[in-house]
Amino acid sequence: MVQVLKEQIDKKIVAAARTEFIAMGFKNASMRTIAKNADVPLSSIYSYYKSKNELYLTILAPVISYLDAFIIGREAQVPENDIDLNSWHQWAAHTIVELAKRYRDELNLLIFKSYGSSLEKKCEEYIDIYTKRSVEFMKMIGKTRPQFHSDISEFFLHATGAQIFAIIGEIVTHKLKDEELEKFVNEYVTFTIGGWMNLFNT
Repeated sequence: MVQVLKEQIDKKIVAAARTEFIAMGFKNASMRTIAKNADVPLSSIYSYYKSKNELYLTILAPVISYLDAFIIGREAQVPENDIDLNSWHQWAAHTIVELAKRYRDELNLLIFKSYGSSLEKKCEEYIDIYTKRSVEFMKMIGKTRPQFHSDISEFFLHATGAQIFAIIGEIVTHKLKDEELEKFVNEYVTFTIGGWMNLFNT
């Protein structure tokens, strides 16, 4: 019974915190407002969460997990005879669309309103990881597919990673209908793949 009550209080705190953080951003969010909206004493929040930052991490944990799988967990796969990016196209488009549908508010929060939190530079960290993985991928292409141009500058790879988050930022700040979102993402991914194929065949 006690455990059930604790879980119920925690859910109320998390729900109130999500609303407050999304509305105000990390820096301007008020723990007192969160406590008031959760209908719990302020001291109760600190018995569940050591700090405002820890509560913020809890709110954004699902979207961070999704982004980890997208940016960190993606495995570069090179087909035996060619660089066929169609399967990557389908995967990337589906992932970005689902990300935007599920976590629009959380992405807006992470990208634009994380100042002062430990996630303030999280997007830059993802871009650095993307750049490193892309450099490794280009080296692999150079060794396994010498017929393709793979001497791509590291800064260009960095810029493509930054572009991904710029695109996501645009998506979450505009209220696109599902069909508009899907159409745009497919257009963007198709455009991107065309550019890469031109580079590989230079």
